[in-house]
Amino acid sequence: MHTFELDPYAELPFAGYLCDITKHPETYWSLMHFLEAEKYRGVDDQYRRYLLSIRDTDDFRLETVAIPVSEEAQVIWRQVREKAIHTGLLMQFAQNKDHLAGVLLSENFECRADAIRVARDRIIERISSDSPWLRVMFIGAQGERFNSQSLASVFDHIFSQRLPDEILAVIEPGVGYAAAKYAQEHLIPFRACDCTPVNVENAIDRASHVFQIGCDSEVPVHVLSAVKRAKEQGKTVHTLGSNQ
Repeated sequence: MHTFELDPYAELPFAGYLCDITKHPETYWSLMHFLEAEKYRGVDDQYRRYLLSIRDTDDFRLETVAIPVSEEAQVIWRQVREKAIHTGLLMQFAQNKDHLAGVLLSENFECRADAIRVARDRIIERISSDSPWLRVMFIGAQGERFNSQSLASVFDHIFSQRLPDEILAVIEPGVGYAAAKYAQEHLIPFRACDCTPVNVENAIDRASHVFQIGCDSEVPVHVLSAVKRAKEQGKTVHTLGSNQ
């Protein structure tokens, strides 16, 4: 019987959370790049950026095997490991479907890492579920008052009943950065969108729900046009903020 084995070190790059310095989506060359980098988030961010810069698979393996993980990082990692593996595998799958669908969806799937097999089984269970996917896109205003601290309670309220399967956001200072930060802090799969008209439209087409935070005058015209189209398509659209 032919098996379809997933190699978590295989180069199948995908984009994810925003870099704290550049505010651009980070690139993870493999699933293990994402997981090893997440081990050091908030512990040694300079080293995690270095890990993400190592593209060569052999060099990456040598680096991560040779350098012991600090006790502090191990404690934090044990708390989030299961969720991180699920999120990383789901983001990689979403952006590499042509390559990974035949592997992850196969009845003869195999992976040497038990935790990755568990994450894959959860993804298959989710795909097979009748419950619709909750992909929530945030667009909105810029400015200092729209930041991760001020909007945390808003996001908590929106997701009080259920965390989304994916958060999408237009990457701009304000609402976009805040939504990206919330996704990263809660290890929710994330997809960034730049503010070009075609990319905004594509992201809204992918979303199941769209939240506009801030009044119309604070949002680019082409984004408002895309939101209008989402309403016409029957998507769930909410506006949080006065337009008076």
